[in-house]
Amino acid sequence: WETRMEFVCRPGARVACSAIASGVKRHRIVPHSFTNAVHSTRIPTANRPFRSFSSSSNASSIPQSSQLSALADAVIADRANIINVKESVTPEQHAEQQRLQQQWWEVCEDAANNAKGMPTEQLFAVLEAMLKVADVIRLDDAHERGVFNGCIERMIRNELTPAQCVMVLKALRVLKFQGKSVHFEGVCKQLRNLLLDMPTKGLVEILDHLAALKILGMTNRQLFLVILQVLSSRLESTSEAPTAYQLVHIFKAFSKAEVHTEMLRVLFEYILHDVGTETRPCTPQIATHLLFTMLSTKLYSPAAVEKLINIAAREHLGTRGETSEELRSLKFIEAFLRLDFPQTYGQLSREALQFLALVRDIRFYDPAMRQKTELSHQLAFFLRKHVFPCKQEMVGPYPVKICDRERRIAFECLEAPHFFPATTKLRFTAETKIRHLEAMGWRVFPVSYREWSDLRNYEAKAKFVRKLLKKNGLIDGVDPDSKGRETAMVGKETAGKVARA
Repeated sequence: WETRMEFVCRPGARVACSAIASGVKRHRIVPHSFTNAVHSTRIPTANRPFRSFSSSSNASSIPQSSQLSALADAVIADRANIINVKESVTPEQHAEQQRLQQQWWEVCEDAANNAKGMPTEQLFAVLEAMLKVADVIRLDDAHERGVFNGCIERMIRNELTPAQCVMVLKALRVLKFQGKSVHFEGVCKQLRNLLLDMPTKGLVEILDHLAALKILGMTNRQLFLVILQVLSSRLESTSEAPTAYQLVHIFKAFSKAEVHTEMLRVLFEYILHDVGTETRPCTPQIATHLLFTMLSTKLYSPAAVEKLINIAAREHLGTRGETSEELRSLKFIEAFLRLDFPQTYGQLSREALQFLALVRDIRFYDPAMRQKTELSHQLAFFLRKHVFPCKQEMVGPYPVKICDRERRIAFECLEAPHFFPATTKLRFTAETKIRHLEAMGWRVFPVSYREWSDLRNYEAKAKFVRKLLKKNGLIDGVDPDSKGRETAMVGKETAGKVARA
């Protein structure tokens, strides 16, 4: 039992406290939906509106692959409808949700209990449906573990194809049942024996899954190096050599997994001599994407950077819209080279430097500039009380929503998406933005959504802003009025405005 549980009820209905098991300390009532039954909370079998598994169930009751895929798509669509709906569901909709809910649960339960006797293709069809649905709802631990263990047994007996082995690794990444890490080394050992027979696409997918598993505490550096060796042996092949887009995923995986090796120089040489030729074409858009990835992961060589800039310059800058993602990436590339890698920047040819100068001067506008959040709106409100300009500016690829352009002062609102989940660590983009703005001579004052949400009332927020301005020497005096509002003098010009007012 958990101390916090969501009980399912029809809209408007109430659940009496006496109906709640004594082991639950508190609960809350929510509108009925498919998700409430299986998402974010484990509800004991006795309280679920599903049938319990019986010995009469067998693998023949499980739908075929195409039917499983259709069922998974229906579950995902139902989840999307629940998120978008603004009114109470009708009785017909409620009945359909109940039917879909029961059908999905029965399929997962039957598959988990009959995993050993099911045909391999049917078992992996169930696993594929689970992986598809796992992003939108939370599955039952027993169901996940039963299906996964059935796949592991077949993998140990060498009954799986390379594609099915990759799916097992993906299941380790996506499914959330307890104790899955004990299978990691065994799965990696089986995969190592199949690498030579796998296509390049499968190898890149394995790297992507391994990098994600590193964040979950499961790592195997040796498998990274073996895959890199296999990829290096295929660089001379026209059909099996990795494409420029696949190189993007390779560099991201090595960076995310924190695997650094001199063997990556083979890929740098491959980019220098082969990428962008007739046999291995590369468009300016892909070249821009690849170069941005190499600079952001710090996995690059100056010669490869020069080559990719030349490919990106094949398309005129005027064809890129001022709000396009490609132009944003080019702006990032120019800022990276000028601010983070000045030695590489100095080694570039005259043509490359001229192209980067054009990128720096061309106008770019981020549509996110128009979007206001609770933090940005309220912070600007209190800063205006101190006569802070609160202007909006685009500085390179970065939108600055609250700033004083003349004095190069910016307040950066750090929202929840700027942090890694359940941590105080900033994501790469937010950390790079602050670092680059400071390198360009700006004074940046970050304000986190966490510390702002802890300020419960008007007076607390006004005090926080006043203290922040005083601490950094941005106000010369404070004259609070009877309502708790403040008027500050910011510099000589703004002080004169306040005096005239």
